[in-house]
Amino acid sequence: LLLDRSGSMLDDDKWGQAQRALEGSILPTSERLRFGVLTFPWGMSCGVSPEALRVPVGELSAEALGALFTEALPVDTALTPLAGAIDQGRELLNALGDRNRRGVLILLTDGVETCADGGAPNSEAPRFAAEEAVADGYTLYTIGFGSLVSQRTLRELAELGGTGRERRA
Repeated sequence: LLLDRSGSMLDDDKWGQAQRALEGSILPTSERLRFGVLTFPWGMSCGVSPEALRVPVGELSAEALGALFTEALPVDTALTPLAGAIDQGRELLNALGDRNRRGVLILLTDGVETCADGGAPNSEAPRFAAEEAVADGYTLYTIGFGSLVSQRTLRELAELGGTGRERRA
């Protein structure tokens, strides 16, 4: 799960809504399915790194999820590196090397790409990242929070990712 923690996630209780949604939908399935949670950005305003993997794949629990939402709060000055998050998620799944399981990336964001091309919004970078994830055999779901998302970008990513269309929350 690729979870946006950009500054706008502080608006309208989106961070709290994301927590409640994950507690209600993801947590009950964690006995059967293996989830990990990567938060982005991490470090600098556009950074995404392996350290952003706040909950390693297969270690999701109520305690881990609670700690994530307490310790990895959105940063008011942080931007939204969608492409970087997709790339890092793909790299982390590749590092698992578990080809006996289906690999899925779920992108949950309330914004648009603001880190590609010198910080200017750029819908091409997330598309290229999604294409690379699909080429590596992964499915990509997109969930848009609130009214600031680029529905067109999320729909394009979902179509490339094999899930047909974006979901809105």
